[in-house]
Amino acid sequence: MAGEGVLEFVEVDADRSVTDLQLVLKRARRLRGVVRSATGEKIVGAIIEARPWADGKQSKGWRSAGPIRRTTTADDGAFALSGLPLESFRLSCRAAGYLADRRIAVPTNAGYQEIVLQRAASLAGTVVDSASGEPVTKFSIRLLAPAGTK
Repeated sequence: MAGEGVLEFVEVDADRSVTDLQLVLKRARRLRGVVRSATGEKIVGAIIEARPWADGKQSKGWRSAGPIRRTTTADDGAFALSGLPLESFRLSCRAAGYLADRRIAVPTNAGYQEIVLQRAASLAGTVVDSASGEPVTKFSIRLLAPAGTK
């Protein structure tokens, strides 16, 4: 939603009188949304970051600068970011126990965004020698996705 203003930084010395100061706010927008799992559960504590498109093009990826805005989801999975640019930008979202979603395109007219995260796989256990039953301390495990999956 357009209309919010953003002021980057203003510093005025306490011992000086300023009478000709003019503040110009850049137009900005606000984005609200929710983060949930693929099964519909609201995800609490997910970190959402908004970043500009690199050179204004989708295919170029992120700019090297940090996020322009960052927030964390509330107890109901909801989030709000304000002071966002009027042009398109990207969101990234991550939460413990879930795969990160780092390339969420947000068009210029969006005011609400639903983000769905997939549960991360986990593997736990002990590798043991089949003859002795003793734990094996040096080994490697390679996890492969089933054919036809991403």
